Amino acid sequence: MKASYTIRTAKGDRSLTPGSGYVLPHEHIICDLRARWSGQGDAHDLDAPGLPLGPETIDAVRHDSQGTVRENLMLSDWYVAAQELLEARRSGCGLLVDLTAHGLGAMPSLAVRAADAAGLDTVIAVGRYIVAALTPEERDLPSAALAEEWTKAAENGIDGCAVGVIGEIGLSVDMHEAERRSLQAAATTHGHTGLAVNVHIEPGHGLGTAHEALSLLESGGTDPAKIAISHIDYETDLNALIELARRGCYLEFDLFGRAFPPVSEPNRVDMITSLVDAGHGDRVLLSQDICMRHGLRRWGGPGYGHLAREIHPVLRDRLGAAGTELLISENPMRFLSLGQ
Repeated sequence: MKASYTIRTAKGDRSLTPGSGYVLPHEHIICDLRARWSGQGDAHDLDAPGLPLGPETIDAVRHDSQGTVRENLMLSDWYVAAQELLEARRSGCGLLVDLTAHGLGAMPSLAVRAADAAGLDTVIAVGRYIVAALTPEERDLPSAALAEEWTKAAENGIDGCAVGVIGEIGLSVDMHEAERRSLQAAATTHGHTGLAVNVHIEPGHGLGTAHEALSLLESGGTDPAKIAISHIDYETDLNALIELARRGCYLEFDLFGRAFPPVSEPNRVDMITSLVDAGHGDRVLLSQDICMRHGLRRWGGPGYGHLAREIHPVLRDRLGAAGTELLISENPMRFLSLGQ
């Protein structure tokens, strides 16, 4: 008999069993990513009239997703989100984790409205993003004040939604002191609530930040089995990934649907297979981190169903049904579970 896991969804605790549907542990439904704007002008300026995301601009957006039109950095329509999420639901997804932290324009009730319309259960997060997304006053907040705020949110909910995970805790390439305080607050909140912690590191910059974050969280009493390190897709050193997995945290390959040379999707699948062969399959999570419009099917992107459509079949050929279920269902349920 398969173990069941108690997970706090936006509508309350649910007991879920591996095999009852795959889990997407790192996605965004309603999101404002303009903190990462790299184009001309201020991030919060309006795009010029006549410069929408569409046929005339989509190729440029795919080439420079964060510096062409600000509209691409906004997921702001719950109805469009519901339409997009429907593909994930129809492909077998049972649970989606919305990791839209403070600084990313989180609107939990609107995100849940979209997920409900698509027939998906949702986990809502509490936390904050990288320092560039924070005001000067927010950057100066002490960790104790943050922990108090997040613990209250975990106990009482946000925007009418229960909170089921801490994250994504944003870290820059060179970790800012405010981001260290975010990690300290996450550790304290975890101690009060038992909620798992998801940590954002900048992809493509090695795993030094990941190790530093793990050490800070562990020093605050966080169980490594309740920590996931996001965006490790572009680490090509298998030994470095194994070293991280040996510390007991989860390695989250969550940028499926995006390809940045020299790392391709087949490369990522090879790395995941190697981790499984090395005995660390129980520490792998898979997701897509959709957070911009060009990632949606409406604008020609891979959409929330990409993993199920393109990657799960390959994994089943390599790892078998049980090995694939471990990665896409049991691991994320275990990570999110309360009291386990």
